[in-house]
Amino acid sequence: MALADLDRRDVVCNRALAEMLGYEQSELTAKRADDLLHPSDREEALAAFERLVRGESERAQLELRLLHKEGKAVWARVTGSTVLDESGKPVFVVGSAEDIGEHKRAEEAAITARESMERLIETTDAIVVQLSAAGEIQFVNRAFEEITGYTREDLEDKSWFETLVPRDRYPEVWEEFQRLTTVGMADKFENPILTKSGEERYIVWRNSSLQQDGEIVGTISIGIDITERKRAEEALRDSEEKLLAVFTSSPVGLAVSDADGEIYDVNQEFERLFECRHDEVVGKTSIELGFWADPKDRERVTGLIEEAGRIKNFEVQMRSQNGTAMTMSLDVHLVTVRGFSYLLTAFTDVTERTRAEEQIALLKRTIDVHPDGAYWLDSDNRCFYVNDAACTAVGYTREELTGKPVSFLNPSATPEMMKTVWERLRTDGFFFTETVHRRKDGSEFPVEIMATYVQLGGKEYHCTFARDISERKQQERDRAQLAEQLVQAQKMEAVGRLAGGVAHNFNNILTALIGYCELLLAKLLEGADGRQEAEQIKLAADHAASVTRELLLFSRREAGRRVKLDLNAVVVQTRLLLRELIRSDIKIVTALAPVVAPVEANRSQIEQALVNLVLNASDAMPNGGVVAIETADLVIDEQLTEGGVVLDPGRYVTLTVKDSGIGMDKETQARIFEPFFSTKRPEQGSGLGLATVYGIVEESGGRILVDSKPNAGTKFTIFLPALPSRG
Repeated sequence: MALADLDRRDVVCNRALAEMLGYEQSELTAKRADDLLHPSDREEALAAFERLVRGESERAQLELRLLHKEGKAVWARVTGSTVLDESGKPVFVVGSAEDIGEHKRAEEAAITARESMERLIETTDAIVVQLSAAGEIQFVNRAFEEITGYTREDLEDKSWFETLVPRDRYPEVWEEFQRLTTVGMADKFENPILTKSGEERYIVWRNSSLQQDGEIVGTISIGIDITERKRAEEALRDSEEKLLAVFTSSPVGLAVSDADGEIYDVNQEFERLFECRHDEVVGKTSIELGFWADPKDRERVTGLIEEAGRIKNFEVQMRSQNGTAMTMSLDVHLVTVRGFSYLLTAFTDVTERTRAEEQIALLKRTIDVHPDGAYWLDSDNRCFYVNDAACTAVGYTREELTGKPVSFLNPSATPEMMKTVWERLRTDGFFFTETVHRRKDGSEFPVEIMATYVQLGGKEYHCTFARDISERKQQERDRAQLAEQLVQAQKMEAVGRLAGGVAHNFNNILTALIGYCELLLAKLLEGADGRQEAEQIKLAADHAASVTRELLLFSRREAGRRVKLDLNAVVVQTRLLLRELIRSDIKIVTALAPVVAPVEANRSQIEQALVNLVLNASDAMPNGGVVAIETADLVIDEQLTEGGVVLDPGRYVTLTVKDSGIGMDKETQARIFEPFFSTKRPEQGSGLGLATVYGIVEESGGRILVDSKPNAGTKFTIFLPALPSRG
C-alpha cells in the first residue's frame, strides 16, 4: 500500500509494497510515484490519477506494470482512491497494489498456447471443423479450404449436412452427429464429404463434443483425408480380385507348383482339362497323379526351366485323371514370391487344334461357295470381307468392295438405321429384314438379310447373308393375285351356300305346287274352263323347278368322307402349302407332339381349316411375326367349360394355331364365327374363313376355342375326339 500527495512527490509505502518492488521503505520515500511506473503503462496510470484528483472518479483500478529495483517489470493490480480534507477536497491519493505476476504469466502462457494452437490448426494438413449443436458450420481451417475448394465465407452459417454430406450417407452421418451431441462421447468415424466441384473425398474423423456450463453446444472434429489411400486400397483390392478372377476363370488351365512338382493351386479350366477336383490334386505331384504320358517329359521341363527360367509352347502328351489322352502346349514361368520360387504353368489343349484349323478352312470355303452373298462388316459399317456370291450379285470385285461402307450397296443403310441394327444385334444376336441392294450398273434388286452378331478379339462384327429374292417377290405378287381369286371364290361359295339353301326350300314348295297342278289338270278336260290357266300354272312351275335344279346343281358339294387321320402328318404336309400362301415376313414354327392319337375326319376339310386359320393369323400380323402350329394329346377327366365351349370327359387331340398379331377384344371374339362377319375391309375378306373352320370342326364332332387379347396375339385350339386305341 502507498500514499502519495497530489504532486506524486512524497510517497509513503508499507513494507509489503517495498518488498514487492525490491526496495527498502526508506528508499521509496525519496521516489516519485511516476518513477515506479513502467514506461508503457505510465500514461494510462497518470490519466487515472488525474481523474481521481479532479474528482471525476472516486476509485480507479488498473492492471499495470511497476518497475522493480532491478529494472524488471512487476505486474500488479493497482486500486486507488483519494483522501479528502474537511472541506471535501482531495489531499492525498492512497493506493494498494496486488502482485498478479503469476496470473499474468499464466494468462500470457494461455494466450501463447492459444496462438500456437491457432497456428497449428491453420498450418496442419489435417482438417479441423467446428459445428454448432444444430450442425451449422462455425469454423473450418485452411486445410479444409484447400481440400474442398470452399472458403470460410462460402460456408458461413451453412448446414454441414445440406452442403457437404452425400445424400446416400446423410442418415448415417446425421445419426452419428446426434449421438455425439446427445451422449457427448468422442468417437472415430469415416465418411465421404462433397467438395465444391462435387467430388467425393473420404475423411476419417476424430470427433469430440464441445461443452459450456455442462451443456453440449457443438462439436469439434479433426479429419484426415484418406481418399488416395482409399483409392489405392480399392485399386489393390480390385487388382487382387481381378487377378484371382483371371486365374480362376482363365480359358487355359493354370497350375502353381514348387520345383519338386507339388501342386499348390489349380484353376477351373485345369480341373476340366484333367477331369479332377481341386482337392484331389493340391498337395500332390503331377507324377503321382499320372498326368504325364511319359514321366521323362517332366524331367525335360524341369531342365529347360533351370536353363532359361521359362518355357513357351512346349507340346507334350498328357493324360487326364480318367485316362483321356491329350496333346498339351505348356507355357511355364519361374516366379519368386517372398523369397520362395514357384512354377506357374499354363496348359492349353491343342488336341483339336488341327481339326479346328481344318474346320475353319472348311467354314471359310463354305462361306465362299455359299449361294447367298456373304458380307462381314466391322463396327464402322464397312465391308472387310465378301464372298464370291456377293461379288457376282452386285457386279463388283472383292477388292472394290473391301473397305466400302454398307451404304455403298444398300441406299437405305443410313447411320440412324445402322444404329438400330446394331442395337438389335447386341440385344437379340441376330437381325432379319428385307431391303434392296444396288448393283454396279445402278440397278436395284430386293434381298432378304440375315445378320448375326459376332465378337472377336474384343471387337464387334456382324456377318450378313443377303439372298436375292426377286423371284420370290414375283411369286408373292402371283400369290396375292391368287389370294384375290380365292377371296372371290369364297364369295361365290357363300353365294352358292345361300342359293342352295333357298333353292332347297323353294324346291319343296314347287313339288307340292306341281303335284296339285297335275291333279287339277287330270280333273279338267280339254276345253274346260280353267284348263288353259292350269296349264300355264304348270308351265311356270316347271320352269321354276328347272331354275331351282340349276341352283341346287350350283351349290351342290360332295359329302365329306371321314377317314382315320394323323394330325401330325396333316400339319407336316400342309406346311409346304402354307409357306407359299403367306407373306415372307411371317415365320411358321411347329411344335408337334411326338405321337398323337388318330382322329376321324375329312382330310381335305381339316387341311382347309388349318389353311384358313393360318391365313387369318397372317392377316392379324401386318408387320410380320410368328405363327406357331402345335399338336398334343389331351385327356379330360371332368366336363370342362371354357369360353362358351363345353368339352365332355374323354381323350382329345388338339390342333393349335397361335400368332403374335394384334389380337381381338371380347366383342369381336363373340362374332368371329358368324358368316360374313369380318374386321377387314370388304376387298380384303368375305368373312367366311372362320365360319368355314367352325362348320368343319362341328361336322367332325369337335369343338374350337379362341383365346385372344388386344395387342397380345390370338390362339385357336381345335379339339377333335381321339379314336379309341386297339388292343
